[in-house]
Amino acid sequence: MGISSLFSQCIDFFVPAKYADHPDLLWRARLLIITAWLGCAWGPFFAPVHYYLADSPQAAVALLVAGGLAAGIPLLLLTTGSLILAGNALFAVLYGIVLVVTLARGGFPVSGLMWSIAIPMLAIFLLNYRSALAWLLLVGLKYSVLGILVARGAMPIRMSTQAQLVIDVLGLLTFLLLLVSIGWTYETQRSRALAAAEAAGRAKTDFLARMSHEIRTPMNGVVGIAGLLLATEQTPRQVHYTETIRRSGNALLRILNEILDFSKIDAGKMELEREPFELRRELEQIRALFVPSAEEKGLELGFEIAPEVPERVLGDSGRLRQILINLISNGLKFTQEGRVKVEVELGRVGQKGSEGRPAGELHRLCFTVSDTGVGIEPVALPTILDPFTQAEESSARQFEGTGLGLAICRHLSEMMGGSLEVESRVGEGSRFSFSVLLEAVDPDQQPVENEPSAPILDAGPFQNGRILVAEDNPINQEVTSFMLESLGYRVEIAANGEKVLQALDRESYDLVLMDCQMPNMDGYETTRRIRDRPELATLPILAMTANAMAEDRERCLAVGMNDYVAKPVQPEELAAAIARCLNPGG
Repeated sequence: MGISSLFSQCIDFFVPAKYADHPDLLWRARLLIITAWLGCAWGPFFAPVHYYLADSPQAAVALLVAGGLAAGIPLLLLTTGSLILAGNALFAVLYGIVLVVTLARGGFPVSGLMWSIAIPMLAIFLLNYRSALAWLLLVGLKYSVLGILVARGAMPIRMSTQAQLVIDVLGLLTFLLLLVSIGWTYETQRSRALAAAEAAGRAKTDFLARMSHEIRTPMNGVVGIAGLLLATEQTPRQVHYTETIRRSGNALLRILNEILDFSKIDAGKMELEREPFELRRELEQIRALFVPSAEEKGLELGFEIAPEVPERVLGDSGRLRQILINLISNGLKFTQEGRVKVEVELGRVGQKGSEGRPAGELHRLCFTVSDTGVGIEPVALPTILDPFTQAEESSARQFEGTGLGLAICRHLSEMMGGSLEVESRVGEGSRFSFSVLLEAVDPDQQPVENEPSAPILDAGPFQNGRILVAEDNPINQEVTSFMLESLGYRVEIAANGEKVLQALDRESYDLVLMDCQMPNMDGYETTRRIRDRPELATLPILAMTANAMAEDRERCLAVGMNDYVAKPVQPEELAAAIARCLNPGG
C-alpha cells in the first residue's frame, strides 16, 4: 500500500458516512481534516521557538493547547456530522494560533498575515459565503486593532531576529503545505469523481443493454406469435384481438427504443449515417404510413413540398424519418378534428466541398408539422422539449407517452446542424418547426433505390434450405421455427453453442441463425469457433438477438457473422436478411 493511499484512508476514517454519496461535501470534509492536522502540527512547531528563543512560556503553552484542540476537529466532524460546526471550530483555533503568534512576536509577521487571509478563503471552500464574510470581518477587525497598536508603539517586536526568522519560515512552510494540500485534495477528488462518473456511465449502459435484452426476448414471442396468428383463418373478433396484441407489443418496443436512443444521446454515442437518399420518396413513404390513422380519425393529412427542394440528398434518412414520424404521430394523437399538415421548404446556406466530402451544395431544409389539436399550455411550452416532460403531467392525463420523443427530436435536429422550435395556442393547435443541413447529391449520379422492395415471403431458390437455429428460449424457438417453415425452410434447433458445434459436426446447413446470449457457450464464441474451421469459414451466420445497441451489431460483425437483425423480428425482415446472407450478390 502506497503512502498516498494510506494517507487517504486515514483521512476517510474521520469522514462521516453520510458524505459518501455527496462528492461536494466529501472533498470539503477531507480538506477540513487536512487543515486541522496542519493546525495541530503548529503546536510542536512553534511552542519550542516561543519557549527557548522568545522566552515566552505562556505563548508556548497556548500553542500546545491550540494544537491539541485542532487535533480534535476531525473527531468533532465524525461525531457530529456537521461540516459547519467543525469548520467554524477549526477556524476559531487557527485564528487563536495566529493571534497568539502575532502578540508574542510583535509587529506584523508575514506568515501570520497569510494565514489570516487564508481563514476566510478556506471558509469559502469549506463552508459558505456567510461564514467566509464573518471570518473576513474578524480578521479585518484584528488587523485594524493591531494597526492602531503598532502605530502607537504599543506592539513593538519582542523577539530576536533569529526567533522572528524561525517563526516566519515555519509559518510560510505550513502555509505552503496548506496550498499543496488543497491542490492534492482537489486532484484526488477530481480523479475519484471522474472514475465514479465513468463507472456510473458503464453501469447505466450495461443496465440498459440488459433491460433491452430481457424485454426484447419475450416480446419476440408476443409479436411473433401475433403475426403468425394473423396469417391463419380467424373470426373478425379474433383478428381484432390479435391486432391489439401486436400493436401493444410494438408500442412497448417504441418506448424501449426511445429510452435507448436517449441513452445514446446522453452518453454522446449517437452517430449519424451519411448515405444518399430520395427525399421526396422518403416523404411519400412516411405519408403512406399515416394515411390509415388519419382516415380512421377523419383528419386531413397534407404534405406540401416546395418545388426547389432537391430530389436527392446526402444524410441520415433514418433519423430524419424518426423526427418526422414522431412529430406527425404526436399531431395525429393530439388532434380530434381538422388537419395535420407537413411543409418542407428550402434555405440555401452555402457550398460544400471540404474535409474530403463529395462536392455539392449544402442546403438547410426546413420542416414544419402543424395541427389543429388541443394545443399546449403556455406554462408547459418552455420545457416541452426537455427530457421526461409532457404537456399534461397529471395522473388523469388523457394521452400516454414517455416524455422522451420531443427531446430526442431536438437532439437529432441539432446533430444534423439545425434546431427544433415549437409554437402553440391552447384550443387552436401546435406548430413544430425543425431544420437540418443536408448536402444535395449530383443529379447525374446513379439514382438511389431507397424504396423498400416487396417483402420476401418465400425461400426462393433456397426452397427447402436447411437452417440451424441457435436459440435457448423455448418460446422463441417455436416462433422462429414457425416463421422459417412458413418461408419454406427446414429447421433444426440447438439450445446453446456447444450443441451448434455438435450439429455442424453431424450435418451440413445452408445458414446458422445465431442468438448471442446462450448458456454454456454464447453466440460470439460459437461464431469464432465456427470461423476457425476451414470447411465452415464461408458458412452464412445471421445474428438474431435481443441485444439491440449499435455496438452489438458491430460486435456481431467483428466476430465473423454476416448480418444482424434485432428481436422482435417480423417475417419479412427475417426473410430479407436471410436472402442477403444466402445470395449476397442477388
